[in-house]
Amino acid sequence: MADIFEIFGELGYFGIFLVLIGVNASPILMPPSWIVLTSFYLLDPNLNILILSIVGATGSTIGRYLLKKLVDYLGNLLEMNK
Repeated sequence: MADIFEIFGELGYFGIFLVLIGVNASPILMPPSWIVLTSFYLLDPNLNILILSIVGATGSTIGRYLLKKLVDYLGNLLEMNK
């Protein structure tokens, strides 16, 4: 798991943004967003906490939105097959 943090950590804030979209769009159990953000901050303490929190909130919101759209789509697909 640390390799994932290192790979996406090299992309900076954009990598963190992508990881949080993936974590929050996943329908399976994943770690909370604050743990992901803390892990990135521990790997690179030079990250600005304010920017990190804004990027984290935005990525989490977009991920949850994508999860909602995916569930709606799959729900409609299952209703059509009845």
